Parts: sequence; C-alpha cells; structure tokens
Amino acid sequence: METLPAFGVQLMRLAELRGVDVNSMACRAAVPEPVITSVLDGGEPDPSLLRRLAPVLGLHASDVFVIAGQRVPDDLAPLDAAAAGDPGSLSWSLTHLPRAVPELHQFVRSLPHQRRPQGPSTPTPPYQKYPNNAGGLVVRLLHNRNLSWLGAAKYLYGLGRRDVLSASTIGAIGHGRKPLTSDLLAGFASFLDISSRDLSALTGIDLTGNRPPAHPDAAEAAELIWNARRLTAGQLQQVRSRAHAIRHERADELRPQLRCHCPGSPGDDPSQRGAHAVSCARRATGHPPAESQTCSNASRVTTNGLQSSSGSSRLACPRPPYRSASCPGPYRRTGPRSYTSTCRTGQPSSSTSKYQTECPQASNSSPRDSSQRRR
Repeated sequence: METLPAFGVQLMRLAELRGVDVNSMACRAAVPEPVITSVLDGGEPDPSLLRRLAPVLGLHASDVFVIAGQRVPDDLAPLDAAAAGDPGSLSWSLTHLPRAVPELHQFVRSLPHQRRPQGPSTPTPPYQKYPNNAGGLVVRLLHNRNLSWLGAAKYLYGLGRRDVLSASTIGAIGHGRKPLTSDLLAGFASFLDISSRDLSALTGIDLTGNRPPAHPDAAEAAELIWNARRLTAGQLQQVRSRAHAIRHERADELRPQLRCHCPGSPGDDPSQRGAHAVSCARRATGHPPAESQTCSNASRVTTNGLQSSSGSSRLACPRPPYRSASCPGPYRRTGPRSYTSTCRTGQPSSSTSKYQTECPQASNSSPRDSSQRRR
C-alpha cells in the first residue's frame, strides 16, 4: 500500500480546501508564520500547535493528532477505556429503529459529564498499530471514536449501506492487507463525522461519482458516535437500555422479524419466556445471544452464568450426545478435558482424559471397548 505523505502536505491539502493561506492560518492559530512554514516544509508539529490548528481546520483536536501520526493526549482521548468498543453495540438500534437516532442523540447529550478515571493510560495493543497508509489512517480514526473492528463493520453495513464485512477484514484494511477502495471510504465517511472531501484529500482516494446512498440518519448518528466518547461504560449501558425500550415502544412500526420477543413485547410466547429473557438481557449488554441446544440428558447446565426469568437455568449441550453399547450416555463436556455421563444405573461418572469417558458398568472393558471412544 502507498505510504501517506508527511503531515505538512496533509495540512496544506486541508488548508487549500478551505481557501486558507499560510498567513491566514498563522493568524487564526495565533502562532508566528514561521512555525506554520516549518511544518509545511516537513517539520514535526508541536502538540500545542496541533490543538490550535483544530479549530482553524474545523476538525476535532484528537483527529488532528491522529492525522499527524501522534499519540492522542489523555485529556482528548475517549473518557473510559472500559467502554472501548461499546458504541458498536448501538449499531442495530441506530440502523433499524424508527426515529431513534435523534432521540438517542438527545439522551446521550443529556447525560452528565463524569470525571476521567484515574490511573495510568492504557497502552495501544500491538494489533492496533497500523502502517502510515490510507487504511491505517481511517481505522485509527475509527478507534478514536471508541469503535472496535467489529463495531466499525456493523456501522459500515448499517449506516454506510455497504456489504457485510467481518471484523478481521476491517483490521486487514488498517494493516494494508486489503485495499481501501473508494466505495469503502465513502461508507466509512458516513459515520466518521469527517467530510468526504477531507477524507479524500487525506487519503488521496477520489470520492467523486455516483455511490450507494448512506442511511438517512447517518450524519446525526455520526455525531452521536462522537459524543458517546465522553460516556462511561455505565452510561453507555443506559443508552442501550433506552434503545431497548424504544424497540418495545415502537414495535408496531417494525417488521415482525425485527421486533424484540422478550416478556411484555407483542407476540410474547410464555413457553419461550425464559430463553427470550436471557437473549434480551444479553442484547442489552451488547453481547450476542448465546446459542444452546436442549440436552437429552437430565443434566442442566447454565450458559454464560445467566438464569431465566423463571429462576431455572437454560438448557444447553455444548456437544452432541455420545453413546456407546456399554454406557448409553449421553456425555457432555463440563470443563477442559473433563466429561461426565449418566448411565442406566443412574450413577454419574467422570474422566479427565481428553479422548475417552469411562462408565462404572464398563470398568472391566478392554481399552478398545466402544465406551472409550475417541473424541
């Protein structure tokens, strides 16, 4: 992938788009003109200069640090490191719920400002260190909005109206293993809260021409995503809960397959109430619903530590039941390299072997007996 030019070149491109010359830029930033000239000539910008340039360019100050390839200062970074990736859990609501974007945006803005958590800053994970190319710049801008690879993929599909991409594909774009096409860049622009002209100038990718339209509420959703940077993980949970409530309040406006089926919603099936409550609780916390099967054994296991509304655990069988001639089983996995079974005698047995499970009835069997089958 082609390496991006130095920050001085990027700065000049952005200034030209705004019709601002060097003298005007220096006056608006309240710095001597030689300071601007030295940066345009390839010098390293001072952090204080980057802060002053942000209002001149009409960009977020932290985005200017990202464009310059410098670390975002703690006071400009997202508030709560524990909330990293959480804004991606709102993608479904912002995409499908009618009139939800303005209401949720107002709710986000109404939440009180919290103090920044004390403690050392979180170091950048190795997989989030990208080369200086167009894809790396865009993905760093996404991370500056607290969006993970998965969250970016969700918004690219929902708000950008582009093809479904996996989280790893977003990472591949950032690391230069997958090209950043003009169509993908236009999709990212729909929720980055940065104009398409600026992104085109920064990346060198032409965005002219007819392209699929973005979501009608994409512009305000982009502002919501940006404003959500100042929220704590607990406050983002409140936003998700409000989005869940809207899904119930406006169920009549949703297609049947988009309605929530937790207790109290239209079409609630009492026989499935426990499973729906668990599924809904996981969605409200930003987790996908856990998949489970009904185990034919009498054993009941809890998935992800969640209980149904009736107080009983969900039925789950992580693996299909296995049977043998001497011990009909079925077996279920209970931990790493550990299996239990219930025989016709009703006596449970266990084994820590990776490949076999023994039964009291088959204790005298040969090692090749079918009760000791390989997994």
